Amino acid sequence: MNMTKEFLEELKCIVECEVPLTEYRLKRLQEEFNQTPIVIKQFYKLFLEKRHILPFIDDIESAVYEYKMGWETA
Repeated sequence: MNMTKEFLEELKCIVECEVPLTEYRLKRLQEEFNQTPIVIKQFYKLFLEKRHILPFIDDIESAVYEYKMGWETA
């Protein structure tokens, strides 16, 4: 599993468990996955908006890619 997929899976789990994105958690994610706070917050917000479908997504990396491609072509 690559770092991006691990990061997305971790963030998905955080949102599914309804855990808030505190400064401590943000810093931990930033250090553990080498992601910027802006990227972490953007994905957290996206996952929060789509949290009703998160349990049904098996491959979060592909789902995010498809969502991004649809957003860029719109």
